[in-house]
Amino acid sequence: MQLNAENGEFDEAFERDLPFVQEVEANIEELNQNILALNNEQMDNEISKAKFDLLQTVQENANLRHKLFNPWYIFVPTSTSAKIKICVYTSLNVCCGVRELKKKRN
Repeated sequence: MQLNAENGEFDEAFERDLPFVQEVEANIEELNQNILALNNEQMDNEISKAKFDLLQTVQENANLRHKLFNPWYIFVPTSTSAKIKICVYTSLNVCCGVRELKKKRN
């Protein structure tokens, strides 16, 4: 008889606390969803920043390669009209040389 009374009290307490427990479980599920959404947003932001940094680095790399490997030329006439001095300038060095002009064949 005493066991039945105790079981009845536990059943009453369970039914009384059930709405509170369901509310707490719903809040926990909502918080878990919020955490998942924030983690995804943070990951997307980090990926976007990494892509931006990569594109910026590629552009800087291309600009540096252009400066290093894209020489510009200066043609300077020498004392004789048949020769010119050619200077090739890069960011690493200057290379000059004298070339003889060849006449075009008709």
